[in-house]
Amino acid sequence: MGFQMPLGGASDLLQFVRQGSSGQPHRQARNRLEHSNYLELSAPARYEARMNIPPHSCAAQYIRMSTDQQDLSPDIQKAAIQEYAINHGLQIVATYEDQGKSGLDVRGRKGMQRLLADVMDPACPYRTVLVYDVSRWGRFQNTDASAYYEYHCRLHGVSVVYVAESFGTDSGPTGALVKSLKRAMAAEYSRELAVKARAGQERVIALGYSAGGRPAIGLLRQAVTREGVPRSLLGVNERKGIQSDRIRLVPGPPEEITLLRRIYDLYANTPATVNDLVRLLAAEGHRTRAGGPFTLRIVSSLLSCELFVGTYVWGTLTRTDHGPRPAPPEKQVRVPNAIEPLIDLETWERVQRKKSMRTRPRRGAGRLLADLSDALRRCPELSAADLVTHGCAPSQTYLKTFGSMEAAYAFAGRTTDPEAAGRLRTRRTKELTVALQDSIAQQLAALGCAVECDFQAFTLHIDDHVLLQLTLAWRRSFTKEPAWFVQRRRLTRSDYRLIGLAGDAGTPVGYYLVPEVARYEFPMLLRPESLHQVQRYRLADLDHLGTYMLLRRASHKRTISEPRPDRPAASP
Repeated sequence: MGFQMPLGGASDLLQFVRQGSSGQPHRQARNRLEHSNYLELSAPARYEARMNIPPHSCAAQYIRMSTDQQDLSPDIQKAAIQEYAINHGLQIVATYEDQGKSGLDVRGRKGMQRLLADVMDPACPYRTVLVYDVSRWGRFQNTDASAYYEYHCRLHGVSVVYVAESFGTDSGPTGALVKSLKRAMAAEYSRELAVKARAGQERVIALGYSAGGRPAIGLLRQAVTREGVPRSLLGVNERKGIQSDRIRLVPGPPEEITLLRRIYDLYANTPATVNDLVRLLAAEGHRTRAGGPFTLRIVSSLLSCELFVGTYVWGTLTRTDHGPRPAPPEKQVRVPNAIEPLIDLETWERVQRKKSMRTRPRRGAGRLLADLSDALRRCPELSAADLVTHGCAPSQTYLKTFGSMEAAYAFAGRTTDPEAAGRLRTRRTKELTVALQDSIAQQLAALGCAVECDFQAFTLHIDDHVLLQLTLAWRRSFTKEPAWFVQRRRLTRSDYRLIGLAGDAGTPVGYYLVPEVARYEFPMLLRPESLHQVQRYRLADLDHLGTYMLLRRASHKRTISEPRPDRPAASP
């Protein structure tokens, strides 16, 4: 018997599409609906049929558990939700689960995030979310956050039901009042639990035990009983076998202790920096316990770890709404002589003095503006690249503090056009380059060379066979130490580039003649200590340029008038 679709009213047709001929959704029925009697439906029925809105008997369940030791395990929550669904004729079609996740916010709760995203989909396969109780939905410290996420679901046609709460599905004033009270109680429970947990951790640390975390190089974790009897050593990612045991830090392998003491000795007794130590450890092939290289952050933390002198410090960070922040010293827990020292106190103090001397103090917004204002008075055409040269912080610091350099200039008192300084520097560069170009042309003409100048491209055409381009490099502060910035962009094709290193007054302090084929061999940032690397391109003065061009002219004429016989090319 072939498939038959009823041609009755819109409600019968829509019901047939949902159930099909055997009580299940049927694709052929939907196709018939779109191609035959779909136009007979009303607008709401058309939308419901096209979106294939599921029946109200479908529901999803959300499960959350903070730790493995909680009484409300996922199985208990699922059993209670399943019983509620059976009693109310609901069918669980989706499950969202967060195991081992805190309910203070939605960050890190992948299940909750997927739930909030799925309810926004018009093709969402359920219209109810079942949760065990209000605390499983979340222990948000701001109770409005819990209400907001619930309203987010209701806004998209999905209701949230707490199966173990007395108010049930009551949406009246009494239910709303009880629900608000439950949210406040869930948040208060979390706050009280945090206070008790911190008190317990402080007690454990005061006894000299570890409160968690991966030990640094030179240290190992050891499980001990309540009486202090040592058990076995714990490796990476290993846990203690008995819940009542404690963890104590003990000296690690001798080779790690030797390496640690060598790092401290090199930093304390030599001019080596942290970056030098990182490069040395990488060259010698040393790796961390995790198998990775010793990075700048790891080595810096090793040089600041007080555990190596026997002092255990806990609680250096505190949780805020904007993420972890350094905790004030009065809230940190410090336990001296907690473990056996690995570094002597004299070396430790010498390392800390050296680190404090090399650490630049953090400047506030007022100090940043004061420095910038003084620099602008000395140099009105100051640009972001020259901030460090004039005693200011790098431009990245101003961008993070004020959002843009234009805003920082405005707060510092610059009333001119923000781009005026850049235009002034460009105009000054052009004037100095043109003056240098004219001076070189006069010197070459005095030597008998035929010179044609292009003051737009800054080039000199010498004796119709050599094209020379001029580049003036200013000393900028792109890095911590000022360096000459040499642009590699060429305005036109040339045979040579004459690079002049400009001094503070704009007068070139050095000339370099670079062939076009070696354009990329010349560094873009040229520091004073690296001038020896480009010594082969240096000209003592512009007279040497004229002499070199005369030699090129003589060689060019001899090549044209007296061609040499073919011979093998000389090796470079």
